[in-house]
Amino acid sequence: MVSVVVVGGGLSGLEFAVALQLSERYEIILLEWGSSLRRHHEQEDSRRYPGDQRTRTWQSLGPEWRDGSGVKRRLGGRSLCWHGVVLPIEDYALAKWPEVWRQRLWRDGLYSRTAEHLGVQLPSNAYCLGQESDPVLAAVPQASAVRPVGQSSSDSKKEIRSVYSPIHALETSRVRVVKGARVNSVSRKNGALFVDFTTNSGLHRIKTQLCVLAAGAVENARIVCDSMGEPIEGRITDHLCVGVVSGRQEREVETGAGKSIRYLRWSDLRCNVFVQDEFTSRSDGIRRIVDVWALVEQDLAAGSPFFVSPAPDRADFGNVSIGTHVSIEDHQRLQIISRRLDAFVEAFLGVLPGNCFQAGVHYHPEPAAVRRVISGAADHLHYRVPLGGVDHEAGTLPIGGPVNAELGLKGFDGVYVLGPGVFPASGAANPSLTSLALSNWLARHLMCDS
Repeated sequence: MVSVVVVGGGLSGLEFAVALQLSERYEIILLEWGSSLRRHHEQEDSRRYPGDQRTRTWQSLGPEWRDGSGVKRRLGGRSLCWHGVVLPIEDYALAKWPEVWRQRLWRDGLYSRTAEHLGVQLPSNAYCLGQESDPVLAAVPQASAVRPVGQSSSDSKKEIRSVYSPIHALETSRVRVVKGARVNSVSRKNGALFVDFTTNSGLHRIKTQLCVLAAGAVENARIVCDSMGEPIEGRITDHLCVGVVSGRQEREVETGAGKSIRYLRWSDLRCNVFVQDEFTSRSDGIRRIVDVWALVEQDLAAGSPFFVSPAPDRADFGNVSIGTHVSIEDHQRLQIISRRLDAFVEAFLGVLPGNCFQAGVHYHPEPAAVRRVISGAADHLHYRVPLGGVDHEAGTLPIGGPVNAELGLKGFDGVYVLGPGVFPASGAANPSLTSLALSNWLARHLMCDS
């Protein structure tokens, strides 16, 4: 029996654990910092639980990497609060990855196998961003799964299709979960690995043969820093995001109309544009509300400065600081995208972008501001999500840098790293498909090795 400790119960860590436990050769312990009160997606269960709030584990001086940013400390992590969007990284961004990973993801079919596992059919041109923009709105590839309606696993009389999360497979797995455990560091002694972690009852240690870090881009880097006792300095990226919420009065709702999400690509600006369309009933009629936002690539070379200093002793945690940096080129690109979004909304809704309410830089459009659009007090609401608020942190421990092509931590045998933190480049695509693909690949890779 091979012992494995998985650090982090979010999308990457859970996906890896439930895939690896299919082999009875492994005994898996998953250490999760947060609680496990929420099982279902937030859009289906709007109640608030401990862990839904964000915990920021780093210091930042400006609104970037501060306002609205942080880690959701709960089992399931962000897999319980995403749209289910699964898009592969574009070819221009994958060109910055090692050749072996370009081959694994596309030519060896890792992307297509992962999409099939998620019940998704990827568009034939999903990875290719050419010189021309795609003007056609297409359905967003979204990962989903059938699960019971109730809050308990015994309530299985009714089933619904929900946004995919590996937390549902965890319930019937052999994985042992330890909640409320924040990992301090990993050490090696006499050929064995030891994982030190802190709970409310104090400091604990587990002996293991393998350790997989999947606690997020920032927390993984902090654990590596504290494990090696050396500072880490580099860059961190998030997707840039600008958007506009617009409203229009409707006389009636078309048959079959409801809440929907579609997307298109603006290749020349290296971004994906998402359109969420819904109708709300009011006393004076029907109000159509459209939220249009662009997820924009931030190149790692132009990312924010990232620095981790090690903890003074193994019972403490290292300090993480993130500088505020949006390049001049990115600022200019965001201005162009904002103007194009206004033109798109005008063409989409047939209304001019007048009577605007400027929301400025917010984690997301504030509810009070959105209500102005819903009520008709404003027709348009412009917003920008600060870095760290999109939840797509990446590049802190990139493949080809501290992490090798087998996702192992260089100089630390038996320790592996998962999640967007290992991405050498993220492109404009949401990171979830690639994160899930890497988790499944590592599970198969370890099973083949054993």
